[in-house]
Amino acid sequence: MGEEAILVLSPVSSKETQENDNKNEPKEKVEENALALVPFIEDNKQKISPSKPPPPAPEKAADSGIQRSTGGSKDRDAALVKVESEKRLALIKAWEDNEKAKADNKAFKKLSAVGAWENTKKATIEFELKQIEEELERKKAEYAEKMKNKMAVIHREAEEKRTLIEANREMISTNGVVYHNTCFRCNHCNGRLALSNYSTLDGALYCKPHFEQILKEKGGASLKHSTSLGKLNELNRSPSKVSALFSGTQDKCAACKKTVYPLEKVTVDGEMYHKLCFKCAHGGCKLTTSSYAAFDGRLYCKPHFSQLFKEKGSYNHLSKTASMKKNENDQEGSSTTTAEEPIKPEETQDYSKMSTSTSIFVIRWINFLTMLLAVGVVGFGIWMSAHHDGCRKSLTLPVLGLGGVIFVVSIVGFLGAWKNNSILLWIYLIMLCLILVAILVFTVLAFIVTNNGSGHSVNGLRYKEYQLQDYSLWFLKELNNTHNWKHLKSCLVKTDDCSNLSRRYKTLKQYKLAKLTPIEAGCCRPPSECGYPAVNASHYDLSFHPTSSNKDCKLYKNSKNVKCYNCDSCKAGVAQYMKTEWRVVAIFNVILFVVLSIIYFVGCCARRNAAKSRSKI
Repeated sequence: MGEEAILVLSPVSSKETQENDNKNEPKEKVEENALALVPFIEDNKQKISPSKPPPPAPEKAADSGIQRSTGGSKDRDAALVKVESEKRLALIKAWEDNEKAKADNKAFKKLSAVGAWENTKKATIEFELKQIEEELERKKAEYAEKMKNKMAVIHREAEEKRTLIEANREMISTNGVVYHNTCFRCNHCNGRLALSNYSTLDGALYCKPHFEQILKEKGGASLKHSTSLGKLNELNRSPSKVSALFSGTQDKCAACKKTVYPLEKVTVDGEMYHKLCFKCAHGGCKLTTSSYAAFDGRLYCKPHFSQLFKEKGSYNHLSKTASMKKNENDQEGSSTTTAEEPIKPEETQDYSKMSTSTSIFVIRWINFLTMLLAVGVVGFGIWMSAHHDGCRKSLTLPVLGLGGVIFVVSIVGFLGAWKNNSILLWIYLIMLCLILVAILVFTVLAFIVTNNGSGHSVNGLRYKEYQLQDYSLWFLKELNNTHNWKHLKSCLVKTDDCSNLSRRYKTLKQYKLAKLTPIEAGCCRPPSECGYPAVNASHYDLSFHPTSSNKDCKLYKNSKNVKCYNCDSCKAGVAQYMKTEWRVVAIFNVILFVVLSIIYFVGCCARRNAAKSRSKI
């Protein structure tokens, strides 16, 4: 019995110890063990049910003899198995609840994330929709405002066209004179006229009965239409084209015969009047273009015009007054045409004074500005002489000379215009003419000298090489002169253009792809036909035998003071540089020639006007 009890208890104790060990295991291992027990429990659920006790284990079957002998141990084993199964089921249930809680938590987090994304997206879409609505409202308001302005413009244009059409509808044109429908009446009876039943006499309209009556009153004499005063005034207005450039308007008032300017001009029937002169000749009433009447070149207001007719019963007394005025004007016109030298009226003197003052004013201020320019040029020349080396000091004398010439010419022109002295203006024009001739000659020579010479392209290089024999004889003579070239060479060495190549182009590849200037291509490297390989931008391997018979190949040295400064290619580079600079100067001279020609023309006008003013004094 003791041995059987030990045998029966041994598996139970081992299971209990196993359960205790399982309790101490981590939660993850417990879950794995529970998952491993799921198929075992599902297969043995029916076997473990209370109606049917579980079948005996294999070990228990082997010990069947011992269990049969002891019924208590049998019940104990069944109870232990049942307890173990319940524990496993409880563990599985706990694992299921844990997994379910995890799944619910995970699902809740996903739903929360989806809800947050949905809310964010919804807020973004609502914000974009709001912006779109605001943009649409703004565009709608702009479009409405634009359409409103457009409609206003259309209405205004339509109103103007309607007014014009109505005005044209109310106008009647006859013999080149335009009348309102309401104004197209007989001057005697004020009756309405038609184009088929009216007559004119001295610019006045009459119906046929009153026209015949007026003819009878005048004895049937032939009526002569008087020449308008405007045509006589036009004969006196014949200024020269040159003075017209510097004078103002040529219009004269038909009443006072003085100049009429645009701001104070009233035009009626082809005649110009001052606004103050546009008044009734009888009572001095102020007139408008719709409330006046004209008779033989005289203006009347409509009330006085009709009053004068009613007083005399005709317009004969007005005709006499107008004829007297006309005779006076004819006498003045004949006296001006028969005289050897026509006497200019005050208006013509005003025009001449205006043209004189304009040309004098222009010359005065132009020369004042050129004086300031000359002072600046002289100051620049003095600064060059004090702050530059011998190379640039050679330009000091030409700069100072140019500034001095400009200053002298400007001071003579300024004094001549200021004092209105024709002699000084003559001297000014002569000096200006000499300057124009010098500029013209220099410009022509510059274009001739720089016409020849161009570079030659070299395979694999982006710059060109130049040959001295391609340039004009003047360049050859000046550059082959030993004294001139010695001075130029010393200046080229001081500029350090060749030494700067190695600093600008670090690698040989950069140097080969560089676009060198004519001086750098001719003075800082040997000609490409020599075949010397380049070590860097400022050094060549001269150990190779030159592949060309060009003398420049033997003259080149790597020394920064020698290089190829004695080569013809260097002289050709200098010639190309001078050619480019001279072309720019020649183009500038063309512009300067045009400007000085205009100044010369204005100066001629000023001198002539000054001479006229002196002769009058």
